[in-house]
This record gives sequence, C-alpha cells and structure tokens, in this order.
Amino acid sequence: MVCSHVAACTIDIVGPICVTAFRPGYETVYFARPYDLKASTIGDRLRLVRPTIFLGVPRVWEKIKEKMQAKGKNTKGLKKMIVDWAKAKGLEYSENMLLGGSGEIPSGFERAHKMVLVSSWNEQGDATKTDEISHHIIV
Repeated sequence: MVCSHVAACTIDIVGPICVTAFRPGYETVYFARPYDLKASTIGDRLRLVRPTIFLGVPRVWEKIKEKMQAKGKNTKGLKKMIVDWAKAKGLEYSENMLLGGSGEIPSGFERAHKMVLVSSWNEQGDATKTDEISHHIIV
C-alpha cells in the first residue's frame, strides 16, 4: 500500500517507530511490488513474508475474495455443507470481535478455523500459515 495513504503511513512508518520506542525489539515492514495485484502474485508475497499484520486496500481483498469464490464454485455435497458451516462460524467470530461485539469465540470456531478456513487460504495461494496473521486490516 502506498505511503500516501494515511492508514499505510500509520501502520508502516509511525507504528514501528512507536512500538520500538517503548520496548526492546524490532519490526520489519514489507511492501508489495507494484505489479503484485495485477500479476496475482500477492499470495506469493504473503507466503514469503508471513505477516503478523496485513493491511490491504479493498481491491486486494476483492482479489482474494474472487479467487476463493472461483474455487468454491466447484464445491458440492458434504464438503460444501462443511465449508458453509465454517464460513458461518468465521462470520460469527468476526462480528463478535468488532467494536460493540461480545468478544466471545463461538463454539466450534477453532475447529472450523483449523480444518477449513486456514486450509482454504493456503489452497488459494493467498497466504500461508494464516493462523499466524493476527490482524487483517481493511482500509
């Protein structure tokens, strides 16, 4: 994301300065290449850097969604039922974690996350070990 965007500037520049000013350690910031979105290599970049925080503009999230929907069109039967259940658990979890949400982890979410949600991202090539990405930020 370009640093002319206020969210990118905050996360990519100001954030690491503030965090490392108050505790020992370091932070590493990676930037996608200009062609990553058009060439659909953003997944390769994510697998390489394995981010803890991932900041993306809506078009990045749209590309990820399109890829996942294309894969989902071929899913049928029991597998589709399991995937739909896991997506419902993921949505419930996300809504609970929003400001004003209950903050509770819904029952069955951990199983859904491990057996469907993480593996679907890995199959799409959009991330690796997404269980390590602790924050997804949409701006």
